[in-house]
Amino acid sequence: MKVALAVLFLSVSAVAQATAGATDACGPKDVLFDVKQDSSQHTLAQPEAGKALVYFVSKSGLACPEGWCIMRAGLDGTWVGAFLRTVTFTDNSPYNSYFHISVEPGDHHVCMNAQVGKGAIIALMHFTAEAGKVYYIGIQGVVSESSRFLNVGPMDSDEGKYLIATSPLSVSQVRPPKK
Repeated sequence: MKVALAVLFLSVSAVAQATAGATDACGPKDVLFDVKQDSSQHTLAQPEAGKALVYFVSKSGLACPEGWCIMRAGLDGTWVGAFLRTVTFTDNSPYNSYFHISVEPGDHHVCMNAQVGKGAIIALMHFTAEAGKVYYIGIQGVVSESSRFLNVGPMDSDEGKYLIATSPLSVSQVRPPKK
């Protein structure tokens, strides 16, 4: 009986920790973004003094059945930006995009989440930032009627630099709440 109670306690604890990880990384559910793509900016930024620079890079394959899709990026419990994606492959729209932020050195928790529709799918990761370094975090996935999949993780710097040089900058701002 004691063993069964111990297993039950550990199981509940593991579920609570997994939920806490998502809560620690993602922002509030009611925060929505408006996003535009700026094809004129393709230069690599440099980290601010005493900080690290993090590029969030959306790779081909991320699509939504509604046509246009906004994928939010959270860091340490705050939404820090978003990507705009299209599902059509014939309209010459760019499928990759990126944005970057400065972060303090230390441990950070990342969350990726679709803003609307079937947005319950969440991808999580963590990393430790060092001052003066540049990090590339890639997101890739497919969202369709038959499957939903997101993958977020560290990206090779060569691939990150290539995608930044050939992709538009995603410029996002928080959408004012509806009254």
